[in-house]
Amino acid sequence: MKSTFHKIETSASPITYVSLNNLKVHLGIFEDNGEDTYLTSLLTSAIDLVSEYISQDLGSTVRTEFFNKLDNNEPLELHRRDATSLTVKYYDNSDSLVVLSSSLYVVDSTTSTNVVRFKKSAVLPTDTSENIENFVVVGYTSEAIETQIPEVILQAIYMYCTEMYQNRAISSEKNMKTLPLSAERLLAAYKPVRV
Repeated sequence: MKSTFHKIETSASPITYVSLNNLKVHLGIFEDNGEDTYLTSLLTSAIDLVSEYISQDLGSTVRTEFFNKLDNNEPLELHRRDATSLTVKYYDNSDSLVVLSSSLYVVDSTTSTNVVRFKKSAVLPTDTSENIENFVVVGYTSEAIETQIPEVILQAIYMYCTEMYQNRAISSEKNMKTLPLSAERLLAAYKPVRV
């Protein structure tokens, strides 16, 4: 029996509007480059966390999501909205990757994330791999939220970095994956409502 595991791989473009120098000003660090590597890693984590929180990438990102079902009655809910250049592929019984015709499905963008819905009349392949657990592969590009990121999102990123920088010795694993309450309040207007 195949599990319900849903795997995601990403490759993001550089985000130029989030600045290490601006973070250092935010933290009150001047003329000290000794922690630049650590601060850069905090920025990367903060960008990922904020992006996850608002369900939208902050930079153009190539995404690959893996599913274990290919069924007319079960849509594939993607992790992000605004998916472009979308392709659906599957591993067949010889473990070769095969492109599924786009005439067999539609991409529903009326929900908080894009959903791939197979047409009821579509004859879907039955020669799927028995060896590869997540045999359906959906690839797409998720575009940046805006050319110029809103200031409130920038501030939320810097707030998270500040929290991690000032509390690095006592932060739990849970705290490292949670935005500060003030940052959540800033991002409330950008967080999609689940339907």
